[in-house]
Amino acid sequence: MESNIYNWSIPQKCQTFATMIQNAQNTRELQTRISDIMKHVFGDAFFPTGWNLKFMTKATQFYEFNAVYNFLSIKGPFFSGIFKLSSESNVTFEFPLAHFPQSTRHCFEDGNCSAFYKPKLHVPLGASVPLSLLLNPVEFFIFSFVHHLINTPYVRGMSSQVAVDSIYSALLEEYLSAFVPISGVVPMPQYAGHPWNPPTTPSSPTVTPSRKVTLFKTSILGSLTTSPSPTIGQVQQNDAWATEAFIHAVVDLWIDCKVNKDHINKTMNTSFSQDFENVAIPSIDLVRCVRIFIKHMHSFGNSPAPSGLSALASIKRFYIGFFQKELYIFLTQAVDRWPLDTSFRIVLELWLSYIQPWRYAESSDAEERCVDSKWQFFIAENLLFYTMFFWKILNRLTRMELTYPKHALMLFRVAKVFCMKDLGKMIANAENTLSHSISPRIRTPGPDTELLGIVHHHILQMEGSGYAHVFLFGHQVSNLVDQLLHSAEEAKMRIKNSHLANVPEQPKPSGGFLSKIFHYIFYEERRGGSESDEYKKAYEHLDASVHQLAALFELEVPQIDGEREPSDISAMSINGTPPRGDFSGTAMMTQVPDDQTSFGDRRPRGIVPVRRFDVAYRGNPDKAPVTSYEQPFFVKLFTAISDSLNSKFGGEILELYTAPGMKGRVARQVLAMPSQYLEMQREGTRKVYKEMYLPPRINLRPLASYSFLMVTLLLFFLFFFFLGWSSPSIFVSAALCYGIYVTIKALLNP
Repeated sequence: MESNIYNWSIPQKCQTFATMIQNAQNTRELQTRISDIMKHVFGDAFFPTGWNLKFMTKATQFYEFNAVYNFLSIKGPFFSGIFKLSSESNVTFEFPLAHFPQSTRHCFEDGNCSAFYKPKLHVPLGASVPLSLLLNPVEFFIFSFVHHLINTPYVRGMSSQVAVDSIYSALLEEYLSAFVPISGVVPMPQYAGHPWNPPTTPSSPTVTPSRKVTLFKTSILGSLTTSPSPTIGQVQQNDAWATEAFIHAVVDLWIDCKVNKDHINKTMNTSFSQDFENVAIPSIDLVRCVRIFIKHMHSFGNSPAPSGLSALASIKRFYIGFFQKELYIFLTQAVDRWPLDTSFRIVLELWLSYIQPWRYAESSDAEERCVDSKWQFFIAENLLFYTMFFWKILNRLTRMELTYPKHALMLFRVAKVFCMKDLGKMIANAENTLSHSISPRIRTPGPDTELLGIVHHHILQMEGSGYAHVFLFGHQVSNLVDQLLHSAEEAKMRIKNSHLANVPEQPKPSGGFLSKIFHYIFYEERRGGSESDEYKKAYEHLDASVHQLAALFELEVPQIDGEREPSDISAMSINGTPPRGDFSGTAMMTQVPDDQTSFGDRRPRGIVPVRRFDVAYRGNPDKAPVTSYEQPFFVKLFTAISDSLNSKFGGEILELYTAPGMKGRVARQVLAMPSQYLEMQREGTRKVYKEMYLPPRINLRPLASYSFLMVTLLLFFLFFFFLGWSSPSIFVSAALCYGIYVTIKALLNP
C-alpha cells in the first residue's frame, strides 16, 4: 500500500481499496489488504481518527458520504472481500481486549465470561491472561465498527457528538438490518463446521434456563450446543452466529459500562468536578446509538421466528436477556448523573423506547393508546424499569424549570406514556405480587404465582437481595407526583402571566377560499417559529400532563391563585434554563441603568432587570430564526426547496462555483458563497463550539422577504391587469432581465 495514501481524498481511497480487494491473488494477500483497509477506516495508532465516520454527513461531505456508503455497505466491494475470506475457516484476526471496558476485561481474565467468548480467547506465549480475541473476518469487522464509536479521540474545540444523519448512523441501521434481521435469516456464509462453537462435551459450561422466568446471560449458541436435550442438540447452529456476534459487540462495548460501587462512594467525598471526571457518564452519541439498537431489538424480538428449531428463533425468544442487566446499569448512571438541562431528552427517549416494546411489534396498539394484556409478562420481567426510573425521572423534573418548553415536553412525554390505557393496571398487577397489602390500586384474592416468580427473579437480578421497592402507586410516589403537579401549575401560571398575557389574537378568517389562503400566509405562519408559540405549546403540555397524572394517581388538580405574580422568573437565564453561574462561551453580560429597562414602573415583583445580554446569532445562517421582515411560510418553503436541491446536486454546484471562465463568474453571482459558523454541542458536562463549513449552495431564502414578495406581487398585477401581458410572458421577461443583470455583475466582478 502506498505511503502517501493518507493524503488522498476518501473517494480516491474507496476506489483504490475496491480495486485492491478485487485484484488480490490469494487468501493471505486478501487478509493483509483487508486488515490494512480497516486500519485506514477505523483508525490505528498512527492515524487514530480514521475516516471520522461519526462526523461525516451527506449535507457537508456529499461525495465522501456516497463513496463510503457504497464501499462499506453489505453489498459493497469491501464486504465481498470479507465474505470471500470467511469461506476459509483458518483466517483469523486479533481484536485486543484492551478495547473492552475494565469490568469486562476482568471477566475475561478470570474466565467468568460468556460462552460466546471462551473459545475465542487468545493467550500469547509468555502471558498468563488472554490479551485478545481471535475472530473470523465478519466478527472482526463487527467489533471494529462498534468500537469506532467510542474510540475516536477527543480533540479540544471539537465535539464528539455523532450527527443524526452521519454515515455512521446510516451504516449502523444497515448492519442491524443485515446481521439482526427482522424477517428472514442472516445473509452470512454458512459453514460446514463453524470454528467458534464450543465443543459438545459434558465438561463444557452450560447455561440453560431451568424455568420460564430465567433469562439467558451467556451465549445462546453456547447453550444450545451444550444442552443435553437431544431435540435442542439438533438445532442448526450456523444460522445466527453473526447475529449473536453483533449483539455481544454492542452490549459489551457500548452498554456494559459498569462503575465499581466502592469507587463511586469514594468520589462522593471529592469535589463536584472531580466527581464527574471519575464517574463515567455516557455521551450523547452513545445514548443515541444505543437507542437505535434497542428499537431494532424490539422489532427483531417481536417479529415472527423462523419455522423449526434454530438458534435465531432462540435469540428472538430470549433477546432481552442479552442486555437487560447492562441496560439497567447504563440507564441508572445516565439518569443519576446527567446534567439538569435539555440534553437529558435523549436519555428519556431511550428509556421510553425500552419500556414500550409494543410500539415496534407488527400488531402495534399505539394508535389505540392501549396496551394489550399480552405484555403483562414483559412488564413483570422489567418492573424496575417502570417503577424505579419513573421515580428517579420525576425527581429530576421537580428540580427543573418547567416553564422552559423543552422541559415541559419531557414531562408531557412521561405522562403520555404512563397514562396509556391498562398500562398502570398491569404495573399494579406486577407490584401486587411483592406485597399484596401495600399496593392499593389492585385488590385481588392473592398474587399470581407465575408473576410472583418473574417479579422476584427480576428484582434479584437487577438489585440483589435486600432491595426496598418503591411502589409506583404507593404514598411515596403519590406525594412526589402531587408536588410535581403543584410545580407544573405554578409554571403554567408563570407562562400565562409572563409570555402569553400580551400576545395579540390573530384575526379569524372570514369569507371564502381566497380569504382563508390570505389569512394562512400572512397570519398563521407567524405562529410557527415565534417564541409565544413555543410557550403556548409548553402551557398545553403542562396542562395535559397535570390532568393525566392526576387521573392516573387519583389526585386532585391543584388550584393556584391566578392573580399571584411570578416569584422566581429572575432565576431563569435568557434561554430559559436555570443559571449555572458560568456564561463563558455564550452572550456577553452588560449592566444597564434601571430607567432604561423595558419594564419601567410596571416591573413585576421578583424580576430584577439589572442585566442585559448582547445576543448575536452565530449558527447556520441558512437556518437562522425568522426575522420581522421575512414571511415565515415562504421561509420554510424556500429553505426546504434549497435543502433538497443542495442535497441532490451538491457536487455539481461546487464544480460550477469553482469553474473558471464566464460560467464560474455567473455561478458565483447566483450561488451563495461558502461560509463558516459555530455550532454549540455538549461534550459530557461541557459546552463546546464546533466550527462548521457551508459549501457553495443554492439559497432561496432572500426571496421570502416581505419587500421582495410585495414588489413581485405589485409588478405582476401591473403587467397582467393594466398592460395585458400573459403570465408566461411576465415570467420569461423577468427571467431575461435577471439573466442580463447577473451577466453584467459577473463581468464587472470576476
